[in-house]
Parts: sequence; structure tokens; C-alpha cells
Amino acid sequence: RLTRVLRNHLDSSLDIRNQSPIIINDQTEPEPDIAVVNYRQDDYSGSHPDATDIALIIEVSDSTIDYDQTTKASLYAQVNIPIYWVVNIERREVTVYANAIDGEYSKHEVLKADDQIEFLGSKIDLSQIMIS
Repeated sequence: RLTRVLRNHLDSSLDIRNQSPIIINDQTEPEPDIAVVNYRQDDYSGSHPDATDIALIIEVSDSTIDYDQTTKASLYAQVNIPIYWVVNIERREVTVYANAIDGEYSKHEVLKADDQIEFLGSKIDLSQIMIS
């Protein structure tokens, strides 16, 4: 559901990867639930996307919420991933992290299922992506 909604807001310069590796450093290649990346004709067949290729990372969390909001947020901020969303299934909310500065996100906001989230200049109703 989330991938379908996001895809409706993408232009041809971006693509979506689901549970595929991204390069953080030589030892770390996490597999986020969703990564919105720069489109490449070869679909990253020769290498995985790195931080410079990524517009947005999304983790959909239930049992991993603490890890996603601490360890992964720090990891993504350290390499300047511009926007990171953590979708909390149980609480039906999305935490948006943005503005990575000195290895930390300086902005974070918690949005509820009846809020809207901004994505690439448009607004998405979170009710469209939350499972009732």
C-alpha cells in the first residue's frame, strides 16, 4: 500500500526499492523496507545505491521500533540521508526525521493517521497508507 501511494507521487527521475541493500560504508549495507532512490537505467545492477542516490528511506516498524528510531536514525543521519520515515504500525503514526547535521537529525515530527505528510512537494494523507 505505501509503495503504491509513493509511486503515484514520483517523477521519472526517482525509483522505489523494497528491502534491497543500500551502502552506508564498507561494513554496513542495511536493507530498509523502502528506499526512494535516483533512477538508474541499470537498476543498480553493478552496485547498490549509496547515500548520494537516496531521497528517502522508510522503515515500517512493529517489534523493531526502538532500533529504527535510535540506531538506524543515527546511522542514516551520519551519511546525510535527507529524509527518514519510521512508520509505527501499532500506534498508527509516522515519525519524520529530516535535516541531518553533524550525524543527527535536527528535525523530527510525529504525525498521526489523520495527518498529511509532505513528499516531493505534495501532500499525502496518512490514512491512505495506514492499515485500519
